[in-house]
Amino acid sequence: NYMKYIAHKRKKDKKEQSILEHVQNVSEFCKRWGKEIGLSAFAELTGKLHDMGKTTKDFSDYISDAIENPENASRRGTIDHATAGAQY
Repeated sequence: NYMKYIAHKRKKDKKEQSILEHVQNVSEFCKRWGKEIGLSAFAELTGKLHDMGKTTKDFSDYISDAIENPENASRRGTIDHATAGAQY
C-alpha cells in the first residue's frame, strides 16, 4: 500500500510526501517527456516503478531515522531502494 510509505520528508518543516503522491507526480512527468519521443506509456511505467524499493519497512525506518537524526549519516546508502523497480 503506497499510502503508508514515505518517499520524502522535507527537513525544514518535516512535511511528508507519500510514495503514492511521489510516484503519481514522477510518472506523469515521465509520461509527458516520453510522449516527445513516442514512448509515453513506457516512460509512465518507468516512473511508476522507479521507487518501488521504498515500499519496505527497512526503507521506511531508514527515511524516518535520517530525518530525525540528520547528523547521523552512518546508514546513508545502506538501503537499496533503486534497483527493485528495475528488477521487477
